[in-house]
Amino acid sequence: MEAKPSLKPVYLLMQGTARRLPIADDSIHCIVLSIPYYQKRLYDVEPEVWGGHPDCDHDWHPAPKAPFKHSPPSFYCAHCTAWNGRWGNEPTVEQYIINTVTVAREFYRVLHPSGQLFLNVDDTRHPYDRVWLRVPERLYNALAEDGWRAEGRVTWHVTNKMPNKGPQFTHTTEMIYQLNKSKKAYFDGEANRVGGTWNGRLRNVWSIANAKTKKKNGRKNSASYPIEIPITIIKAITSEVGVCPHCLWPWQRQEEIEVGGLIDRNVKPVHADGFGGMNGAGKTTLGRAVARTTVGWQPSCDCPAHDPIPATVLDPCVGTGMTMEAAATLDRSCVGVDLSRTYLIEEAAPNLAEILVNPCQPKTQPLYPQTAVDGQVSLFEGAIS
Repeated sequence: MEAKPSLKPVYLLMQGTARRLPIADDSIHCIVLSIPYYQKRLYDVEPEVWGGHPDCDHDWHPAPKAPFKHSPPSFYCAHCTAWNGRWGNEPTVEQYIINTVTVAREFYRVLHPSGQLFLNVDDTRHPYDRVWLRVPERLYNALAEDGWRAEGRVTWHVTNKMPNKGPQFTHTTEMIYQLNKSKKAYFDGEANRVGGTWNGRLRNVWSIANAKTKKKNGRKNSASYPIEIPITIIKAITSEVGVCPHCLWPWQRQEEIEVGGLIDRNVKPVHADGFGGMNGAGKTTLGRAVARTTVGWQPSCDCPAHDPIPATVLDPCVGTGMTMEAAATLDRSCVGVDLSRTYLIEEAAPNLAEILVNPCQPKTQPLYPQTAVDGQVSLFEGAIS
């Protein structure tokens, strides 16, 4: 069945905390974000109260200062152990992981059962003895213990990392963790199929240069991850033609598969006639080439006949807006949230202005809250100013 979304994508940019998103349960199909790295910088946001008892009349006392040059003062409550500070600037790694797991519970709430979370995090060295604190591994384990399905991991090989100081090889990798809450999570392996590998499916090591600080619209913007990362993720995790407007389950790709002749994956991974991919891994390097052709799309639900609507992407730490730019490129709806008003006004909004109002892209629209239309599920719990 041929199909295309019946509504134009929606783009919403708003200030708020990732801990309390004004978004309906089970409504987001893909969450892509780079969380605040532990003690890598001083984040320009107001401190928040984490943990403790909501009815406590807090008695704040200075917390032990972490031995990092960017670490600002923070406070613990003497009565209920609440912590008052900025996410990413916690006095201990343990507190950082506890806070990040707490934030991720809100992501779990808004994520659709078919959706997936991709979380970018880098490691941190202790400033004195220079050992790695193993932040990514510890966080990944903590999220899995808190109920997330640890679906996979991508190693991002950052090709333009600065050399290390000290007796070790240069650290050039960051982790992107793939998590979901259901075995029925959507994944389209054909969306990023490449011809240079023997079975055609994209591997989980991505060699991509980091986005450099640049000038745009006459102003200097902070660095962010490159747009190739969210584009690759969004293409695989959200349906190209959209989702059901009633239950939000994605439409699925329908394929015809043609098996070709034998090829040697170590010598000629892709046939010159266009066959890509291969079966038969094992004791032999030979396998049969497989050509896959998309013949249409079908809903994955039993709802009444309908036209699909765009899938929705969320970046709860939107920063410079790279995830929203990627979503707009792919005609997916997107919500961007950031606690920092400075980032929203000075970074994200100018970066996204061309995408949202450029007349050369008629499928994009200015920002506004999405509401229910003709039985469509409302993504947002109310108008947001």
